[in-house]
Amino acid sequence: MLIQAKRGASDAPIIGFALHLSEIDRLMLEIVDELASTGDTFSWSVAFDELLRGGHANSHLIGRWLGGEGERPSTNEADRRIGRQMADIESPFWQDFREALRQKDDRYFDEDGNLREDQVLRRMQMYQGKMRGTANLGFVNGSPVELTWNWRLGTKEHCEDCLYFASLSPYLASEIVAHPGDCSTACLFECDCHWEREDGLIGFQIAA
Repeated sequence: MLIQAKRGASDAPIIGFALHLSEIDRLMLEIVDELASTGDTFSWSVAFDELLRGGHANSHLIGRWLGGEGERPSTNEADRRIGRQMADIESPFWQDFREALRQKDDRYFDEDGNLREDQVLRRMQMYQGKMRGTANLGFVNGSPVELTWNWRLGTKEHCEDCLYFASLSPYLASEIVAHPGDCSTACLFECDCHWEREDGLIGFQIAA
């Protein structure tokens, strides 16, 4: 998933987030390859849970980095807590996914019983998409609390949720209940919106 910045966003955190997502892709490929080799769905689920927890924690950290516009911060307990929370929210969904793999669901296995690795990877990457929302959460959390925020619409057609959130701008950080890309809107991780801080700094968004 490509990420871009607009109008004054610091390059380093934006590039850092793109590299982070590339690393998540690489690790997902490793996990799928291991599943295809061993058929061990329990080990797959443990590895996937760890990947989600770490991935969301690091996404939040990178968001804080963008918000602070200084040196990359160290991982703190807030990052780890967010990672645990996000993985726990997703857990019921990917546990159903694990059960489908355990039962050799024909969506994920061919008629000879071989794993359809591309289909499994594609399903896993859907969970990765939510990490942009976590980065945008970190962007808000890492910014000065007195600043206000505008939910900006992108160029794609928008769902009613995004139109509603945009109409309520500007927000104080304490008033924010959703973030672009966090899958709380009907468009889920395809959300084309982004945060714009009152000083013009832009958050994480999908590249056109």
